[in-house]
Amino acid sequence: MYDNLIPETSGYFAFDKDGKLIKTGFATGGGYTYYYENLVRAKGFTKIGEDYYFFNVGSGKMYTNATMYVAGDNSYGIASGSYYFQEDGTMYIPCQHTSTSVENAYEATCTEEGYSGDVVCSDCGEIITSGTIIPATEHDYEAVVTAPTCEAAGYTTYTCPACGDSYVADEVAATGHSYE
Repeated sequence: MYDNLIPETSGYFAFDKDGKLIKTGFATGGGYTYYYENLVRAKGFTKIGEDYYFFNVGSGKMYTNATMYVAGDNSYGIASGSYYFQEDGTMYIPCQHTSTSVENAYEATCTEEGYSGDVVCSDCGEIITSGTIIPATEHDYEAVVTAPTCEAAGYTTYTCPACGDSYVADEVAATGHSYE
């Protein structure tokens, strides 16, 4: 950006502090910023590089820290509406959240609740949708039968493979000795 612009007030040209003609670029003078492209002062809603700016249609002065109305019939595909032009003159464009991912998700177990995860914008990091708590699941016990013997009772051991919780039930009396 060229500073200390000495504006040519009678035309559309600007000169830098060394008196060189500014053909393309930003120039400041008198507390205002202008943009020239091929010797033509930008006016109105303008795209420069990847950013959008708004210049006074009469003077060409760049608007900063201002909310301006942008008409929808512009050639840049920006929808009609009021937009904020920041301190550096660039238009603030709210993120459209077109790319998202699910973060912080974890499965429920038989001992702890889970979380469905937050839908987060990959571009700006905003949480679009907060996740929900998933209740803990039931134990899914597997049974191992220990058959009774003539001296020891039989029983079934139930064990949850996910967490290791177990209990013994279904006891069957010892069969006793058979001498036949």
